[in-house]
Amino acid sequence: MFKRIKVFTFNSLINALVLYNNKYYVVSDNGYSCFIYKSDRTGEVSDWRELVRLDGAMLGDIVRNKTCFSLNLRKNLTPPTARVRL
Repeated sequence: MFKRIKVFTFNSLINALVLYNNKYYVVSDNGYSCFIYKSDRTGEVSDWRELVRLDGAMLGDIVRNKTCFSLNLRKNLTPPTARVRL
């Protein structure tokens, strides 16, 4: 299951709240890179350790659809989080 729940701004970042496989994630775009964090259902980041960092990517490229999101999430896990259960 994949669903974009909302797009919102916070501290000059563009964010998207995503539901993927019954877990919530926030994708944050600072204009240079995008980051994926674990979140609760309201869009509050529950763990500030970045799951994924994508340099040069744009928010729309990541949350376009289930395939784009899942590929970016699984393929680009940062080393400390590579063992995190998604």
